[in-house]
Amino acid sequence: MQNCDYLLTIGTRLAIPQVGYDITELARAASITVVDIDEAELDKYRDRYDRTICADAGNFLSQLKSAFDKPFSAPAEWIAHCNIYRERYPMVGPENADQNGFINSYRFMEKLSLHMKPDQVVVTDAGSSFVCAGQVLKITPPQRLMASRGLGEMGFGLPGSIGASFARDRGEVMCLNCDGSMMMNLQELQTIVHHKLPIKIIIFSNDGYLSIKHTQNAWFEGRHTSVDRKSGVSCPDYSAVARAFGISAFQIRTWDDYDEVMPRMQALPGPAICEVFLDPEQPFAPKLAAVLQDGKLVSPPLEDLSPQLPRKEFAENMLIGVHPKSASLIP
Repeated sequence: MQNCDYLLTIGTRLAIPQVGYDITELARAASITVVDIDEAELDKYRDRYDRTICADAGNFLSQLKSAFDKPFSAPAEWIAHCNIYRERYPMVGPENADQNGFINSYRFMEKLSLHMKPDQVVVTDAGSSFVCAGQVLKITPPQRLMASRGLGEMGFGLPGSIGASFARDRGEVMCLNCDGSMMMNLQELQTIVHHKLPIKIIIFSNDGYLSIKHTQNAWFEGRHTSVDRKSGVSCPDYSAVARAFGISAFQIRTWDDYDEVMPRMQALPGPAICEVFLDPEQPFAPKLAAVLQDGKLVSPPLEDLSPQLPRKEFAENMLIGVHPKSASLIP
């Protein structure tokens, strides 16, 4: 996207998690057309857009389709270049290797894609479940992936899953949650039990609030406050919690556990809780990460993700040239 010469966005508010911290750095060599039903969204970054269209996304796509009377192909050279990126930088790479005897959450999502049902509905909470599912989980219609992408707040997973289940006439839903987020709406487990909702809850247990740990590691020299058991926050034994609510309980610590547990849990007709134990310090990678330069926080452009590539390799990938901020960074 950052190397493209034309960018068309349809029905997206172009929020920071999608476009980075500086709108002027988004596809900076491209002409941008934005389609949105909300005039306020079109006004937000109007100076950056070349054209805005106030329209319903469905109506726009229908008219766009009817405007072409014959199929057309994208430029072969561009497709080949994108395929090089795809091969060189897979969704799950060496930076996502298992470490310290723990399963890596990105690799877990990659394997989970192979064990989802054809009509699987997945609802995520915040943290690892949100970040890793959004990046790695492969969704094929009629499968659905839902999350609170506007705010990414903790506590959405359980009530979101209950709503999705009722919307499916009390149908099955997979809830991807985290140990810290589960505590926000733990009482809703009884709602699941009371209404006999077949919700399969996978809990990533990483001893507290991993995202906040990363922030404290990066900017406060690793001084942890209220993020894990040692610093004042702890989470319960969720297998014991599950049994207290009369819900089937499972645990996954190794890939052998995964191969044994996941088919069993997916075959259950009712609700279930499965804890997956992860490295309490596992990094999120790749991601856009600010760096400290001369005492100031500097946010690289969207294409310069962490862990950053060697500058020569990075420059080879940038058809539009390297942004001055990226040129000054030393990975």
